[in-house]
Amino acid sequence: MDEIFNYLSNIFILNGFSLFMIGSSSRDYLLNKEISAVELANAAFERIDNLEGKLGAFNSLTKETALETAKKVDEKIAKGEELPLLAGIPLALKDNMN
Repeated sequence: MDEIFNYLSNIFILNGFSLFMIGSSSRDYLLNKEISAVELANAAFERIDNLEGKLGAFNSLTKETALETAKKVDEKIAKGEELPLLAGIPLALKDNMN
């Protein structure tokens, strides 16, 4: 249980920004081009890679798709296009129920 709490409460940092933050804060950083969606996705996958062996929290990961999508989000931000609220924000979804 302690490992799970540490996993959920631990803050990881990229370029001085906390990546365990409320989605609206992440969105602000993205829209202000202080951090990119690709950087957020890579940092999230790095964190998963570091802890997944201990936690076994994921049945599957869609790293290639996530990075392709993050790149498209970054391109839209660069063009000043409007985005859905969670665009570029790394998410983990529970996809099975016991």
